[in-house]
Amino acid sequence: MFVKRYFNCYYDEGCFATAVLPKTWRAIRLGTNEYRFADRTAPRMIRIRMNIVNGPSTAVAAKRKQAALKGTRGLKILSRKTTTMKSTSGQGPLTVTTLVYTYRSGSTTRWVATRYIAMWNLKSANVEMTVGGRLKDRTFLTKVVDKASASITLAG
Repeated sequence: MFVKRYFNCYYDEGCFATAVLPKTWRAIRLGTNEYRFADRTAPRMIRIRMNIVNGPSTAVAAKRKQAALKGTRGLKILSRKTTTMKSTSGQGPLTVTTLVYTYRSGSTTRWVATRYIAMWNLKSANVEMTVGGRLKDRTFLTKVVDKASASITLAG
């Protein structure tokens, strides 16, 4: 079940970000403007990095990510696509570029989609989202990143 989740919160100022995410996934603060939500029942997660300042276009960001992955064990690039999305939270229109790939981790194949989002019709990516998990979870993980992308809000 998906619900609106609040994160990037400060006790004296409130929360600066929301997105529709799985209800039971545990929120983990990774650093300023970066969170991971992890499933407690399966090896899958979404990581959200927000408020990227002076970032490149979404397409360039995805190309750079792909280049940075060079040398990753068992890497297979499945797709890299730029499109537009409607925001369900008044943050749009959104330009999104999604890089989908698999790689080997130990004896398993991991499926990953990294998405760069330009909100408010901006030309540069200001959000990066990455979902990852087992190959058999790719349909569900695609749903997670799609719902999160369409619903993310940033304040500040």
